[in-house]
Amino acid sequence: MVSFSDIQDAHARVSPYTHYTPVLTNQAIDSLATEALFGAASASPKPRVRLAFKAEHLQRVGAFKYRGATNSVLVHLAAAKAQHEADPSKEGEFSPEKLVVVTHSSGNHAGALACAAKSAGCIAAVVMPENAPKPKKDAVAGYGARITFCKPTLEARESTAKAVMDDYERKGYTVRFVHPYDEPLVIAGQGTMALELLDQAPQLEVPTACSRAADPRPPTARPLHGSKNVPASGPKAEAAWSNREVSEPVLDIVIAPVGGGGMLSGVSTAVKGADSRIIVIGAEPDLVNDAFHSYQTGQVQLPPQPPKTICDGLLTSLSPLTLEHIQKNVDGIVTAREENVLKALQLHWTRQKQLVEPSAAVGLATVLQGFNEAAAQQASTTDSSDRSLWGLKNWVQHIAQRKTEAGQEEPEVRIGIIWSGGNVEVAKVVARFEEYGL
Repeated sequence: MVSFSDIQDAHARVSPYTHYTPVLTNQAIDSLATEALFGAASASPKPRVRLAFKAEHLQRVGAFKYRGATNSVLVHLAAAKAQHEADPSKEGEFSPEKLVVVTHSSGNHAGALACAAKSAGCIAAVVMPENAPKPKKDAVAGYGARITFCKPTLEARESTAKAVMDDYERKGYTVRFVHPYDEPLVIAGQGTMALELLDQAPQLEVPTACSRAADPRPPTARPLHGSKNVPASGPKAEAAWSNREVSEPVLDIVIAPVGGGGMLSGVSTAVKGADSRIIVIGAEPDLVNDAFHSYQTGQVQLPPQPPKTICDGLLTSLSPLTLEHIQKNVDGIVTAREENVLKALQLHWTRQKQLVEPSAAVGLATVLQGFNEAAAQQASTTDSSDRSLWGLKNWVQHIAQRKTEAGQEEPEVRIGIIWSGGNVEVAKVVARFEEYGL
């Protein structure tokens, strides 16, 4: 199991290579979320929902996966160097080019590993299905990866990857396989985004304009160029988050998309390690709700076939390793209808002007939908005490009630949402918008 300290170590390790991505907010979407979860405005004061989006689409290679790939590459590189130096039969200094990291992937992980290997000076050997989209093939090749193509089946991917590894080992290379999510080093790397999110959230209490970006790094001592006393434009008091006592959690809920579970495993471990009071929710489309059923049964379930969701980054099933982390640290998995995912994606594009991928929109979709689609289809949902079946409306209203009982007159419920990436096939998404009349 990955620990909180593993993630802290990973953050120190990868920070020189990764982008410290910003956290973005939007008042209009806050208002939509508040209305969806608490109803239309009334005369009496009511709770307010505040959303903060961790912008991993602005990460290197356009996706969060660069974090996990970088952590894995750096650890394997350090281990290979130590092994070389400890072996008296090895002559000369260790060269990073003697390490080959191998994976099979047609998505963001392939590009992430290729980029991470290039930055570290080692070799990336990537097995890709021959029918992978040309832009993804070109991107992986552009990072210098050595690509081997195979038939588009899991069996072909795995057998080809093994053959590639065997070939490099025969040539005297140190070879390591880097799984997209079923690896502790990758999970620890993905958890680093949650550490940053928790550190950035308090900055949103500073008054600002209608949209807000938390400063990616603490202020420096550099002199300003005449702007020191210039007030920010916009409705400051309305846009600022309420100041919280340091005894309160910086966020009430964190939502992360879930496919194979590497991100959710790392994020949930980091969040619970930092503050166990924060609720962690996994979000997935209802058309591929295998993570929800895996979480409920304690056994890895396979996604429906063929997949019909636009969220092509969330089609992979959990592994026993990621399910173990999720069952330990996640409070629930919520599914959203496909139409609601598309509506949320449209809001991200049009209101926030952020070209995120469909998989990134599932978090906001669960908020605006309110209920848990998969749970709503089960007869057992009549038991409202089973929190593992709750939707976001249940969670948010529960938190708001506790704050009201504690004496807060206008409680503020803060939700952090992870944007997984921004590698979008725009034409495909636009066609789906048209299919749903959006």
